[in-house]
Amino acid sequence: MDSTGVVAFDTGGSIHDWHGGRVAALAECGARRHPDGGRAVPH
Repeated sequence: MDSTGVVAFDTGGSIHDWHGGRVAALAECGARRHPDGGRAVPH
């Protein structure tokens, strides 16, 4: 076999659990980077 067609992994939960965790982590990261709530701030 020369190439891999699919790479899959089991998160141990439903796709909703996985998506919710990812969204929460990104929201936390965004809140740290943009303490003003993420609104565009003119330079």
